[in-house]
Amino acid sequence: MTRRRRLFLGMGLLVVTAAGGTIAYAVIEDLSLLDALYLSIITISTVGFAEPSGGFSTAGQIATIALVVVGVGTVFYTATVGLEFLLEEIIAGRAQSRFERRRIRAMENHVIVCGYGRVGRAVAERLTDGGSKVVVIELDSHVSESAIPADWTVLEGDATHDEMLDRAGINSASVLIAAVEDNDNLAIVLSARARRQDIRIIARASDQQSERKLYLAGADRVVSPVAVGAERLAAMAVDPELSEFIDIAVHGDLVDFKIREITIRPGSAIRDQTLADSTIRHTTGALILAVRRRDGTVNVNPEGDAVLKEGDTLVAIGTQEQLERLEGLVNEGTASPQSS
Repeated sequence: MTRRRRLFLGMGLLVVTAAGGTIAYAVIEDLSLLDALYLSIITISTVGFAEPSGGFSTAGQIATIALVVVGVGTVFYTATVGLEFLLEEIIAGRAQSRFERRRIRAMENHVIVCGYGRVGRAVAERLTDGGSKVVVIELDSHVSESAIPADWTVLEGDATHDEMLDRAGINSASVLIAAVEDNDNLAIVLSARARRQDIRIIARASDQQSERKLYLAGADRVVSPVAVGAERLAAMAVDPELSEFIDIAVHGDLVDFKIREITIRPGSAIRDQTLADSTIRHTTGALILAVRRRDGTVNVNPEGDAVLKEGDTLVAIGTQEQLERLEGLVNEGTASPQSS
């Protein structure tokens, strides 16, 4: 049980104890509710009290003893938990906040995951397993306190607010993933795109209408878990061999393959060359799955005579080392390498 919940439990016990003492005094000693509440409160708080005229009856004395034992114990429990909570919030909270700021400032090319629901959790775990640095933004304090591993960088707050994106280090992040509700995802994408034109933004959508809006807001990719799940099920039924290959390439369960997109920038050494003349396969070992043109068309499984133009994006598959060699080849002669 978290310290916050223990504090609420202690406060609830205090209310129940005071109410029980009030009822007991009102019934046993035939006092008004106000007088009974007064006696109950001063007994629990141990400030001392004056007995009613004629003193307590035997039952009243027994009730008072029970109230003192239970009430004083509850008061000390609640006071202790409350002090711990206060110290944690004020002292430890500030220290943790400073630690998080330093930790995030030291990050480069990390991934910001907005939301830690079922989708956000799976994405963050997958990224962490793959060696990526992840910053999670989660609004629900119970989730951020208990469900997320302690060694992760977690920020409690609303990802739709600009200051939360700043705290998460959006200026040095490479990717932002919006995995909350559609309306909030729309606000996150708009805010992130306004702050960074070059950051890669991936958003979750529950339907086609939301998908269209997210693209208009500036998302680079929009994923609908329902649609993706349906497509994967259909692919497994119709073309299981292709589906198995995709699993191998994406999840890396059998071989350490990865898929990466690399854009041909101005000054690239392979610009205006054919795929065969670029010697990509021979030089790097990576395989070009597709070439996405600047106009949005995609040349899947391109032939050797396909000409590589400035602004085209290569979709390649290979090991980490092969893809790094490919990046070096594509970006040779450019001012600053860029891949996604």
